[in-house]
Amino acid sequence: MRLVIKFDKNNIYKFYPFDNSNGELNTIVLLENEKLYSKSKAVFSVLQNINLLFFLVGKLTSILPITFSNWVYDLVAANRNSLFGSYCIPIPREKRIEKSAIPDDLFNLAKRKSLGNE
Repeated sequence: MRLVIKFDKNNIYKFYPFDNSNGELNTIVLLENEKLYSKSKAVFSVLQNINLLFFLVGKLTSILPITFSNWVYDLVAANRNSLFGSYCIPIPREKRIEKSAIPDDLFNLAKRKSLGNE
């Protein structure tokens, strides 16, 4: 999230922080053009839209088999605190999206994906 906030100069991405009251959240979920992407597919899509260097990295990594990409995603996610530090940053107001702006069916599907139930 910090990377996206830093490099998203065109203000493409907004964040909704799911709470984990229904279980442990497992992954990022991206809503793009009415489709939901999670894990490595979500990361690759974001990388391809925030700047040229990340576009190239995203394109190169998106050709990897999805099972391998998701395995790497899970490995990094499981070790993110030791890799990137354990502090959280608040989501700036201009980067937040309100729940009311997300259709209920997409919101519920995104939450199920984030919980690993989809």
